[in-house]
Amino acid sequence: MEKMEKSIIVCQANIDEFNTILDIDESIYGFRTRGKFIAESILRNECYKAIAEDKIVGFIILNYTFYENGFIGLLVVDNSYRRLKVGTHLLEHVEKVCTTEKVFTSTNKSNLAMQGLLSSCGYVSCGYIEGLDEGDPELVYYKRLK
Repeated sequence: MEKMEKSIIVCQANIDEFNTILDIDESIYGFRTRGKFIAESILRNECYKAIAEDKIVGFIILNYTFYENGFIGLLVVDNSYRRLKVGTHLLEHVEKVCTTEKVFTSTNKSNLAMQGLLSSCGYVSCGYIEGLDEGDPELVYYKRLK
């Protein structure tokens, strides 16, 4: 695992990689309905990819749509590469490139893996939103960067 951690590279995604990124998203969530959001994020240079073993193994989207703060709208890691620090590398990268003092994100209450990742990376729970996914509130987190 230590060797894997050192070989993860995070950089800007490009539109030629859209189908690969969308395939990763679909493999986790079982649907392709976020294609437009992901494509637009790539075209606006808001999408970053994680590369390990010469292939894309995850991605993260950072924009500034949450009250003009950095907001991580999506973080997805291929099942085969979970628990190998890919998510940590993606978060660390966007924390470096984020231009605001704080970065926010959210996850479902049922997503214990993401909650654990956020906690281990220093994110603090700051509220929740009811009604997005019935019976599964969206938990909001933030991290002070500067």
